[in-house]
Amino acid sequence: TTTTTNDRKLQAKILIVGDGQTQDNMVLINATIQQELEAHKGRVNALRLGRRSCRVLATGGDDKKVNIWTIMKPVAVMSFQHTHAVNSVSFDTKEQRVLAGSSFGSLKIWDLLERKIISTWNEHKANCLTVDVHPLGDFFASGSMDNLLKIWDLRQPTSVQTYKKTHSRHNVIKIFTRWKMDSIR
Repeated sequence: TTTTTNDRKLQAKILIVGDGQTQDNMVLINATIQQELEAHKGRVNALRLGRRSCRVLATGGDDKKVNIWTIMKPVAVMSFQHTHAVNSVSFDTKEQRVLAGSSFGSLKIWDLLERKIISTWNEHKANCLTVDVHPLGDFFASGSMDNLLKIWDLRQPTSVQTYKKTHSRHNVIKIFTRWKMDSIR
């Protein structure tokens, strides 16, 4: 990363490993940022790059918003209102839906093509720290400070499986890394 202070110009080279569409799963993005952007009013708590195209980005913040960005565009292309501060975001595998977990545990999913909310779930009783979508697209997991990891089916009104905290910490990323590896085999 190279930074120059004159003219508020920031030059950066960002290496994205594992989500790219090029050879060896690596994408190199050369970017020159000409201006400072305000993604949210207050803190930005969550950020997720779309895994399919690597060209869309979701952010979530204390302002209760989920913003959708197109790489290299200076403004959000869409914005959705959550009921609480947003702490986690994730795209579905086709980048047609975005999922967000909030500071009070509620989960919401929006359809990006129709620009409307699809569903809301309120089973977590504390801050939802992480969400991730299964590679097949109809399932997702959420992890919360209520010490629960929940598995969801988008076609169902409630979670389909709940894991309670034991002696080890639950980590939704580890669960889905395993899930992803199993679905590849």
